Amino acid sequence: MHSPVGLTVRQAISIASALLLTLTVPLNMAAQDESPPPTAEPDAMVAPVAAVRDAPLTVGPWHLATIDDAPDGHFVRGVAAGELGLLALGNLEFGGPAQPAVWTSDDGMSWERATFAKDARRGLIEAAVSTPDGWVAVGRDFPEQAYAWTSPDGRHWQAADMIESAKGHLMYDVAATPRGLVAVGCKARFHCSTGVAWISQDGRSWEVLSKLPIQLPTSVTVFGDEILVAGFSDGYETNLSKAVTASSANGRKWKLDDDRGPQASGFTDLGVRDGEALAFGYHLGPRAADDVAVMRRSPDGRDWTSVAPEAFDGWSGIRLATADDVTLTVGTMSVDNSFIAPVTFSSADLETWTPGTFADGLRAEQYHVLDTAFAPDGDKAVMVGAIDHAPAIWWADIAPVGSPEVEPAPVTALGPVTPGRFQAASVPEGDEGVTVKSVIPGGPGYIAVGGGSADGADARALVWTSTDGLTWDDASLADDARSGVIEAVAPLAGAGYVAVGNDSTGAQALVWRSADGTSWERAETPESFAGAVVHDLVVTAEGVAAVGCEAYPDCRTGLVWTTSDGLSWELGEELALTPYAAGVLGSSIAAGGTDSGTPDEGRAVIATSGTEGWDVSESLGKPSSRVVDMDSGEEGLVAAAWQQHPGQVVESAIFVSVDGQSWDPLTHKRLKGMTASAIELSADGVLLTGTKSNRKTGTIPLAFWTRDLQDFETIRFPKDVQPEGLAIEGSGMAADGSMALAVGTDGDRPAIWYSLIE
Repeated sequence: MHSPVGLTVRQAISIASALLLTLTVPLNMAAQDESPPPTAEPDAMVAPVAAVRDAPLTVGPWHLATIDDAPDGHFVRGVAAGELGLLALGNLEFGGPAQPAVWTSDDGMSWERATFAKDARRGLIEAAVSTPDGWVAVGRDFPEQAYAWTSPDGRHWQAADMIESAKGHLMYDVAATPRGLVAVGCKARFHCSTGVAWISQDGRSWEVLSKLPIQLPTSVTVFGDEILVAGFSDGYETNLSKAVTASSANGRKWKLDDDRGPQASGFTDLGVRDGEALAFGYHLGPRAADDVAVMRRSPDGRDWTSVAPEAFDGWSGIRLATADDVTLTVGTMSVDNSFIAPVTFSSADLETWTPGTFADGLRAEQYHVLDTAFAPDGDKAVMVGAIDHAPAIWWADIAPVGSPEVEPAPVTALGPVTPGRFQAASVPEGDEGVTVKSVIPGGPGYIAVGGGSADGADARALVWTSTDGLTWDDASLADDARSGVIEAVAPLAGAGYVAVGNDSTGAQALVWRSADGTSWERAETPESFAGAVVHDLVVTAEGVAAVGCEAYPDCRTGLVWTTSDGLSWELGEELALTPYAAGVLGSSIAAGGTDSGTPDEGRAVIATSGTEGWDVSESLGKPSSRVVDMDSGEEGLVAAAWQQHPGQVVESAIFVSVDGQSWDPLTHKRLKGMTASAIELSADGVLLTGTKSNRKTGTIPLAFWTRDLQDFETIRFPKDVQPEGLAIEGSGMAADGSMALAVGTDGDRPAIWYSLIE
């Protein structure tokens, strides 16, 4: 059920059509090739540097990136740049044992989750470095145990060899040096007591190189002929600690360097730019508001002087990224001891610092910024961390200082808005077995319909209304209108609303009418509804069309009815499919479903009405596939479908059409494992909702937002949804595009979720 409220998909259809010219996917839900790319072979084991430009640069504004498979409870702790692209390094922080997580990206704007071998799924990754053989990452496991991982491509990871010298130790950073890979960390039991350096030629086998004169080393880099290490003099990272650096020509003998700057609690990162070494960190004040970011600069890596702009007051410096013509610093600040905000500054000369801005705004309460880097091509900066304990990655363009601010190209093409996290609306509790089937803008604001029963009782029809989408009330149904289950609702031009559904037998379609959406009565059932099942409604130029099927045998014969007033219904010609969804394009009606009523045999198909009858598409999927929902715009249609061939994982797809005749498939890695339920189209993007099930989590709700039908952003649901009895049945969109709604059941009771679109 959908109402075409001034929708357009020309941009999305054009982009999708152009994309499909480059694909070899047949007209079905076949998965795209996911084989790893060939491993690059850089000439030397050196860290990449951004390209030198003719003019000084600045960074921003910052945009939230799209992250694949990033559930709550994860942090993105670090980011690394190399010949193979970008890595975001994370881990599971809450709700279970420590597990590593890595995401890869070519552009910093969209990220895909990597996989780990079974014996590598442990520990926390702190840092990674590019090598001629791929990537090497270091970190720690619990109890105290230094740990390392290797990957040829960033997408597939294995555990390095376990070594005796790693027990009771932690690794925090790694760098490629002329001598090999050097990792720094410490001997630890509850806190760091002695700094340690390790060396490796391949990232798999490690041995202790030396002890460090720094209790807690946080960063290592190469500057000229020297290896530099920075950190805290005290392993507790308290305000009693001092920021320290040390240098070595061979990694075995170290010298504490001379620091002439004001007091600092510790250094958290090192960088090199324009012939200088930089150390960055913070000093803890008596209150959070008194914290200060600190920076030192050195021409030789041994004698350090302070860089102390006023811009560094009031926040804690965490990481920096450097190139010959721009320096980027990131950190956090506390506001009123409750709100933790991210802070970024960039500078071309280390004297004038420009604050970063956030294009997506700051709406959460807790932000953690943990690392930053420049993309290998030097055109973008990336910052990583978490928002309210959910993974977060930001990206920003790099532009010449003083140039007019130009809105950067969005991650996707249809618009800059994104739905926020879904929240549970207030819905009357209702009986077990009752579900919300469909929702539209209308009545006092919104109308939702559904029904159901428990323990074999007769089905009970229900309607809910809301003025704002957040709080819902039961609508009034006449006594003779309370039986059955309402499947869909739609507006009638100037004549109120009509709803359709079925009785408890599943072999009798029913009709309801309302003048205002709040008071409902049963309409006289048309003769053609006898022995039929109805599934969906769609608004047409002449009124409303309903799609369904003959109940026996097996709902194999599709039916389409049309009406202008909700009272008189005209039955059209029979269809050789079972339709579950309806759409409209101009004067044509589209019906999507399956070509067989037998669940294990049917294949997804879509039929479209024309002047000479109905045209049915070729099969759009494998056996056990179906189209479950459709939505319409002025110049195109989108359809949601899923398939689950026996013995294979369920997957979903979106089909698009500009003419209602030919349908192009759009599959994506993120849609694997998803059983799609509903699709909504607005001028700003497409919302796809459904569920995912597995043995560990049970059934969980899923929602993805895409602006160009290429990149899919996760829209999260509340954590307290109940896996038992959870279902997503439908979705809706506010007439002005300011809110998205998902409906279904949570814990076997009616549920509605809302998402504000900003």
